[in-house]
Amino acid sequence: MSERRERRGATLLVSRSRPSPRLARIGASLEMTSLPVGSAGVKGARVACGEAEAFVHLGTCGYLWDIAAIDALAQSAGGRVTNEHGAPIAYRQRELRRDDGVVLSNGHVHDALLAAIGCDP
Repeated sequence: MSERRERRGATLLVSRSRPSPRLARIGASLEMTSLPVGSAGVKGARVACGEAEAFVHLGTCGYLWDIAAIDALAQSAGGRVTNEHGAPIAYRQRELRRDDGVVLSNGHVHDALLAAIGCDP
């Protein structure tokens, strides 16, 4: 997990197949470098390995099984994982489809990302 604390110049991994103008504006406002990458699993693993500081996907982002492994991996590496509202990912629910985004980070840039998204961390 990256120990970088500064947002400026931090790497923000975003969807390669579903570009988000809103997320591009958020990254730019935080002076982060947005890098499009395919696969939620790859993005989460790259953050957990310290190759990037954060991975964010807003809104509909697949199913619980798309995030479960990278949630465990990132948290075990010392990172932080929430939905776009700042709450932990809820795994004990009937609905498997995820419509509340994901914010996965090294922990140091997490609150700034949530604030920029419009959540009160």
